[in-house]
Amino acid sequence: MKLYFSTFLAAAAISMNTFCSAHESSVDHVHEIDFKWNIEDTTLIESLSDMSTTYEEETEKIYLVGGCNDPQGNAKAPDSDYSFCNTITDSTYSFDPVTKEIKKLANAPRARYRHTAAAVDGNIYVLGGRTVPDDVVIPEIDVYYPIEDVWKTVAVLPQDLATSDQAAFGYEHYLYVLGGYYADYEATNKLARLNTKEVGQGWEMMAPLADARGDIHAATIGGFAYTAGGFTHEDGFCHPHVSAERYDIEQDTWTTLDDMGVGRADKAMVALDNVLFAIGGESNNACTDLEGFTTAVRDVEFLADPEDDDSEWIHLAPHPEERFRFSGAAHPSTKTIYTFGGQEYYNENCECFRTSDKISSYTEYHVDSDDGASSGSGRMSLVLSSVFTGLAGLWMLIN
Repeated sequence: MKLYFSTFLAAAAISMNTFCSAHESSVDHVHEIDFKWNIEDTTLIESLSDMSTTYEEETEKIYLVGGCNDPQGNAKAPDSDYSFCNTITDSTYSFDPVTKEIKKLANAPRARYRHTAAAVDGNIYVLGGRTVPDDVVIPEIDVYYPIEDVWKTVAVLPQDLATSDQAAFGYEHYLYVLGGYYADYEATNKLARLNTKEVGQGWEMMAPLADARGDIHAATIGGFAYTAGGFTHEDGFCHPHVSAERYDIEQDTWTTLDDMGVGRADKAMVALDNVLFAIGGESNNACTDLEGFTTAVRDVEFLADPEDDDSEWIHLAPHPEERFRFSGAAHPSTKTIYTFGGQEYYNENCECFRTSDKISSYTEYHVDSDDGASSGSGRMSLVLSSVFTGLAGLWMLIN
């Protein structure tokens, strides 16, 4: 409770300081931001977790591929303390953030989950992940072409890059992949890239992450890529990372940023309006309670200026439900972040983490003014709205 309360007070103080500074100076333009969560009426066609979710800017749609589609999600295996997904899918869906329509598309060449995906030159590259029940890492790289609604297998990952629970991002003609787990669940810090225009040339190794990590996602802002959190085998997967890293794509260098307030893995990492968001995720109670081994983390944090080495993570209103293993993507034109599916909190009746079909939206609201002095009340209302939203979230966390 002290952690959440002190973090919230710091965020509130920063917001109020921003307001006061703007009010006392005669700035020409003021831009304030607030957010709120909403559970959409539209639901997924099937309950899913551990799928990939990718925004493609030419079609302005979000594409969901694969995932665990077992209604019981990760269910406890007989004579075991661990839980596993028993069925996965090759389904592909598009979500239109304007019409809120979910559409079934051509199936992927193979079923997979715990994989990653990225958009490059208008196409969706899907790689890594695992099979069930054999738990084999999938080496094939499949590409979805949205305009034609067709799939092609274009390459195979080399053994030293064949991982699950990794992250990927696209930049110019390149596909980048980082982190993840090898077949034996050893976490890696490797970063590599593939020129999608010359796939036959193979992968080029780039500067490695500072920390080996799996169960991660990545986001890009301009010429930088970001990742944070995740688990590692080095401590038995007991303590998710709090560390965050920024990658300078042109310089091929990593910079360690401010630690997140809450360590977690399997969160959504999304960029919107040059702001970086870490949404939800999972922890595991430091391996102290096997019955509730996985715990959903509802925290939402953001870096307002991620290109600034001294930028600090600030808490926003938490995710409205205890779900994890969901995926997320931003829709820039509507200033909205969406999260899809995931797994619910542990259910003792089924001894499982049920999958969800819910879609949540996190909408950005702006107060803009060309007259800094005359719009003080509007900015104050927005700041107070953020404060009360944070207090409501704090109350939910404490209770």
